[in-house]
Amino acid sequence: MRGGFKAVEFKVVATEPGEFGIVAPTTMMFTDGEPIKREDEEKLDEIGYDDIGGCRKQMAQIREMIELPLRHPQLFKNLGVKPPKGVLLYGPPGSGKTLIARAVANETGAFFFLINGPEIMSKMAGEAEGNLRKVTHSVNSEKRRSKRLRKTRPP
Repeated sequence: MRGGFKAVEFKVVATEPGEFGIVAPTTMMFTDGEPIKREDEEKLDEIGYDDIGGCRKQMAQIREMIELPLRHPQLFKNLGVKPPKGVLLYGPPGSGKTLIARAVANETGAFFFLINGPEIMSKMAGEAEGNLRKVTHSVNSEKRRSKRLRKTRPP
């Protein structure tokens, strides 16, 4: 939804009369309380494989490519095979790429950092490189912080 020139995001927390609804021009929306920052909300979401529906075959392949090397690295060493270093998910907007990545990160305990293209790109020469440097620095510092937290937590 657009408010002026800035995109305004909403999260549906309840619908009346039932579980499902249709948003139409006559739909009334009520807001309550302070807005939740997107970053804070994303930390609260614990998305798992059960939250992804309709693509069991693809999820099995993704789990095999990502989970197996993370959970059983010795298996790859014994076979003399190098595990994949990454996975590229591509597709049209809204097809669930980010949802799948979040689910994999939550299920495996891997580090996940979402970077949107517009956050990096700039029309000014050299500014995109600076933005990418900032994002890379924040990712590395967050990754170091999460490793320290994992080491200090009791098993």
